[in-house]
Amino acid sequence: MCVRSLLPLLLIGTGILTLEHLKSGKTVTGIDISKVSLEILKDKAVDYSDMLTIIEADATNLDMLKDESYDGASSMMAAHLIPDYEAHIREAFRLIKPGGTFVITARTRGGDPSILVDIDKDSLITSGKFAELEDDFKLV
Repeated sequence: MCVRSLLPLLLIGTGILTLEHLKSGKTVTGIDISKVSLEILKDKAVDYSDMLTIIEADATNLDMLKDESYDGASSMMAAHLIPDYEAHIREAFRLIKPGGTFVITARTRGGDPSILVDIDKDSLITSGKFAELEDDFKLV
Protein backbone atom coordinates (compact mmCIF):
# COMPACT_ATOMS: atom_id res chain seq x y z
CA MET A 1 0.00 0.00 0.00
CA CYS A 2 1.33 3.43 -0.91
CA VAL A 3 1.27 6.24 1.63
CA ARG A 4 0.98 9.78 0.35
CA SER A 5 3.23 12.31 2.05
CA LEU A 6 3.34 16.03 1.50
CA LEU A 7 6.83 17.44 1.80
CA PRO A 8 6.92 21.20 1.56
CA LEU A 9 10.59 21.79 0.83
CA LEU A 10 10.48 25.54 0.69
CA LEU A 11 13.27 27.71 -0.73
CA ILE A 12 16.28 25.50 -0.07
CA GLY A 13 14.96 21.95 -0.22
CA THR A 14 16.87 19.49 -2.36
CA GLY A 15 14.92 16.33 -1.60
CA ILE A 16 17.07 14.42 0.89
CA LEU A 17 14.07 13.34 2.98
CA THR A 18 11.85 12.99 -0.08
CA LEU A 19 14.25 10.48 -1.59
CA GLU A 20 14.22 8.40 1.60
CA HIS A 21 10.41 8.27 1.53
CA LEU A 22 10.47 7.23 -2.12
CA LYS A 23 13.03 4.49 -1.44
CA SER A 24 10.71 3.09 1.25
CA GLY A 25 7.87 2.81 -1.27
CA LYS A 26 5.83 5.88 -0.40
CA THR A 27 4.14 8.06 -2.99
CA VAL A 28 5.33 11.64 -2.39
CA THR A 29 4.29 15.12 -3.42
CA GLY A 30 7.31 17.44 -3.25
CA ILE A 31 6.56 21.15 -3.05
CA ASP A 32 8.99 24.03 -3.25
CA ILE A 33 8.83 27.65 -4.30
CA SER A 34 12.29 27.27 -5.86
CA LYS A 35 12.46 25.88 -9.39
CA VAL A 36 16.17 25.17 -8.85
CA SER A 37 15.47 23.04 -5.76
CA LEU A 38 12.78 21.13 -7.61
CA GLU A 39 15.15 20.40 -10.50
CA ILE A 40 17.69 19.01 -8.03
CA LEU A 41 14.95 16.83 -6.51
CA LYS A 42 13.83 15.68 -9.95
CA ASP A 43 17.41 14.65 -10.84
CA LYS A 44 17.86 12.77 -7.55
CA ALA A 45 14.54 10.94 -7.87
CA VAL A 46 14.75 9.95 -11.54
CA ASP A 47 14.34 6.25 -10.61
CA TYR A 48 11.14 7.06 -8.68
CA SER A 49 9.39 9.43 -11.10
CA ASP A 50 6.24 7.28 -11.13
CA MET A 51 5.90 7.77 -7.34
CA LEU A 52 6.71 11.48 -7.22
CA THR A 53 4.58 14.52 -7.98
CA ILE A 54 6.48 17.81 -8.07
CA ILE A 55 4.68 21.11 -7.57
CA GLU A 56 6.28 24.54 -7.74
CA ALA A 57 4.21 26.51 -5.25
CA ASP A 58 4.14 28.66 -2.15
CA ALA A 59 3.49 26.40 0.87
CA THR A 60 1.19 29.02 2.38
CA ASN A 61 -1.33 28.58 -0.42
CA LEU A 62 -1.84 25.05 -1.72
CA ASP A 63 -5.44 25.40 -2.88
CA MET A 64 -4.74 23.02 -5.77
CA LEU A 65 -4.56 20.17 -3.22
CA LYS A 66 -7.64 18.69 -1.55
CA ASP A 67 -8.30 18.81 2.19
CA GLU A 68 -7.30 15.72 4.16
CA SER A 69 -5.71 14.03 1.16
CA TYR A 70 -2.36 13.05 2.72
CA ASP A 71 -1.38 10.60 5.44
CA GLY A 72 1.45 12.84 6.54
CA ALA A 73 3.19 16.13 6.02
CA SER A 74 6.73 17.23 6.70
CA SER A 75 8.29 20.66 6.75
CA MET A 76 12.03 20.40 7.05
CA MET A 77 13.88 23.60 7.89
CA ALA A 78 11.40 25.73 5.97
CA ALA A 79 8.87 27.35 8.31
CA HIS A 80 11.34 29.87 9.72
CA LEU A 81 12.09 31.10 6.18
CA ILE A 82 8.46 31.83 5.35
CA PRO A 83 7.16 35.29 6.32
CA ASP A 84 3.65 33.90 6.99
CA TYR A 85 4.75 30.65 8.61
CA GLU A 86 1.38 30.40 10.39
CA ALA A 87 -0.34 30.00 7.00
CA HIS A 88 2.22 27.33 6.09
CA ILE A 89 1.39 25.35 9.23
CA ARG A 90 -2.37 25.77 8.70
CA GLU A 91 -2.01 24.44 5.14
CA ALA A 92 -0.14 21.36 6.37
CA PHE A 93 -2.85 20.61 8.92
CA ARG A 94 -5.55 21.16 6.28
CA LEU A 95 -3.95 18.62 3.97
CA ILE A 96 -3.38 15.73 6.38
CA LYS A 97 -6.05 13.14 7.10
CA PRO A 98 -7.47 12.68 10.60
CA GLY A 99 -4.85 10.73 12.55
CA GLY A 100 -2.13 11.82 10.12
CA THR A 101 1.30 13.01 11.17
CA PHE A 102 2.87 16.43 10.71
CA VAL A 103 6.60 16.69 11.38
CA ILE A 104 8.18 20.12 11.44
CA THR A 105 11.76 21.16 12.01
CA ALA A 106 12.60 24.83 11.98
CA ARG A 107 14.53 27.60 13.61
CA THR A 108 12.45 30.22 15.32
CA ARG A 109 12.81 33.95 15.15
CA GLY A 110 14.37 35.11 18.38
CA GLY A 111 15.26 31.55 19.32
CA ASP A 112 11.90 30.82 21.00
CA PRO A 113 10.56 27.44 19.81
CA SER A 114 7.36 27.88 21.79
CA ILE A 115 6.12 30.19 19.00
CA LEU A 116 5.78 27.26 16.58
CA VAL A 117 4.49 24.93 19.29
CA ASP A 118 1.77 27.42 20.24
CA ILE A 119 0.70 27.81 16.59
CA ASP A 120 0.54 24.04 16.13
CA LYS A 121 -1.39 23.60 19.36
CA ASP A 122 -3.88 26.34 18.44
CA SER A 123 -4.43 24.76 15.02
CA LEU A 124 -5.11 21.37 16.62
CA ILE A 125 -7.49 22.88 19.17
CA THR A 126 -9.36 24.74 16.43
CA SER A 127 -9.69 21.59 14.34
CA GLY A 128 -10.82 19.54 17.37
CA LYS A 129 -7.83 17.19 17.08
CA PHE A 130 -5.81 18.28 20.11
CA ALA A 131 -7.47 16.03 22.72
CA GLU A 132 -6.65 12.87 20.77
CA LEU A 133 -3.08 13.97 20.02
CA GLU A 134 -2.14 15.67 23.29
CA ASP A 135 0.08 12.78 24.47
CA ASP A 136 2.09 12.95 21.22
CA PHE A 137 2.40 16.75 21.27
CA LYS A 138 5.95 17.50 22.35
CA LEU A 139 8.57 20.20 22.10
CA VAL A 140 11.86 18.35 21.59
